[in-house]
Amino acid sequence: MNRYDRTHRLAAASLLAVCAAANGADRIAALSEGRTSLDLRLRYETVTQDGALADAAALTLRTRLGYTTAPWSALEGFVEMESVAAPIDDYAPVTPGHSTIADPPGTEVNQFGLRYTGVPGLNLSLGRSRLVLDNARWVGNVAWRQNEQTFDGAFLRWGDSATGPSGQYAYLTNVHTVTGADLDLEGHLFNLGLRARPWLALTAYLYRLDFAAPGTADTVSFGLRGHGRRPLGARASLSYAVEYARQQAQTAAGDFRAGYALAEIGVGIAPVALTLGYEVLGSDHGRYGLQTPLATKHAFQGWADAFLTTPDTGIADLYAAAQGAIGPLRLTAVWHRFATAASCAQPGRHGDEFDISAGMPLAGALTGLIKAARYRAAPGSGTADTDKLWAQLEYAF
Repeated sequence: MNRYDRTHRLAAASLLAVCAAANGADRIAALSEGRTSLDLRLRYETVTQDGALADAAALTLRTRLGYTTAPWSALEGFVEMESVAAPIDDYAPVTPGHSTIADPPGTEVNQFGLRYTGVPGLNLSLGRSRLVLDNARWVGNVAWRQNEQTFDGAFLRWGDSATGPSGQYAYLTNVHTVTGADLDLEGHLFNLGLRARPWLALTAYLYRLDFAAPGTADTVSFGLRGHGRRPLGARASLSYAVEYARQQAQTAAGDFRAGYALAEIGVGIAPVALTLGYEVLGSDHGRYGLQTPLATKHAFQGWADAFLTTPDTGIADLYAAAQGAIGPLRLTAVWHRFATAASCAQPGRHGDEFDISAGMPLAGALTGLIKAARYRAAPGSGTADTDKLWAQLEYAF
C-alpha cells in the first residue's frame, strides 16, 4: 500500500470512528446542519504560439460542489467534488498537435478529510486539502486553473498571523496537479510567521520535497520573507516585500545549489496602485535553475506561463504593475522583462511580456473577467512568441 492509499484510508477510518462514537441525534445534526458550497466557472481560452503547433481553443466549465459537516466533539468532516467539462477541446493534451491549455476534462474528489478545532488557535486536518503558504510562490493551489491543485497528507496550523506568532506544518504524500497527474512524494513543509510590527510581517520557512518519480529533482528550500504596508495619509499607502532563499537539489545529473531573491515596492493612492519589483530564480552556473514545483506559477513571471519550468540559466524578472478601478470595474496591467540569472555563466535575455485584465461583479454572486497575455521571446532564448486570451463567468456561494 503506498502513502497515497494510507492517507485516504486513515482519513476515512477517522471519520467513520467519529460518526460511530457520536449518538444518533448528534450524527444527524452534524450531517444536516453543515455548510454547502458551490462554484461554477465557465471559461473560453485561446492560445497562439509561433512554431509547428496549431492554435488552441477551449471552452470549459468547472463545477465544484462541497459540503462541510457541523462540528461534533470539535471534529468536522469535509468533502468537495470537482468536475471539468470541455464542450470545445481543440487543445493539448485532449487534441494532440495543438498548443497546451492546462484544463483537461475530468471528475475527481478535490478535498476530503477530517478537521479538529478543539484547541483554541489550533487547527489539525487529515486527508486531501488545498494548501496555500504565504503568497503561493513556493506552495499553492493554482486557483487560476479549472482543476485545482490539492494535497494529500496531514496539516497543522497554529496561532494568528495577523496579530502574533503563527506556524504551519504539513506532511505531504501526494500532489493532485492541475493536469490531473498525481505526484507521489514525501514532503515536509515548515512555515513560521511573526507579526513583528503592525507594518511588518516576517516568515521563515523550510520545505523538503522527495519525489517518487525518477527525473524529478528532490529539493530542500529554506528562506526568509518580510512584507508589509504603511499608510501615507488618508488615501495613500506604501507596500513592500523582500525575500531570500536557498535551494539544494538532487537530480540524476548531480547535486546543485541555487538562490532566490525578491525585492518589491508599491505605492497606492486609492483607487490606483503601482508596483515595481525584481525577482530572481537563480542558477547553479547554468547547470540547474531553481524550481518551485508546488507553486501557483501562473501568478508569477507572466500569465503566458512561458516559464513553468525554470531553465538551467535561471530567470531574472523585472516587472511593473498598475491596478485601478472605474466604479465596479477592476483593471490590471503588468509588464515583465525576463533575463537569465546573474549567477548563470551564459548571460542573456529570455523575452518580454505584457498582461492586462478587466473584471467586475455582474449580478449577485456572478462575476465576469477578460484577461490577455502577450509574450515575445528574445532570439535564441528557446521560448516561443505566445498570445493568450481568456473570457470567463463565475458564480460562487
